Amino acid sequence: MTTSIPVTANVEVDKASYMEKVISWNVKVLLSAYGYSQTALAEALGIQRSAMSKKLKGLAAWSVADMVHAADFLKTKPESLMD
Repeated sequence: MTTSIPVTANVEVDKASYMEKVISWNVKVLLSAYGYSQTALAEALGIQRSAMSKKLKGLAAWSVADMVHAADFLKTKPESLMD
């Protein structure tokens, strides 16, 4: 017997994937606008630069804590990273 994944599950994964991309894009834009480096943001979050690179490339997820700290560093609100 084969089990199939419900269509709604795929939609939810797509939404989550899309939001990860939106967050990464907004972080990149703000880093550029302020002239900050990925390394500086990584240090502010207490992670390695390679981990920050993975987040910005969409290869690693943003935790809520990471979003809050990134927003503080980028002088914005966490919810604006998702807009």
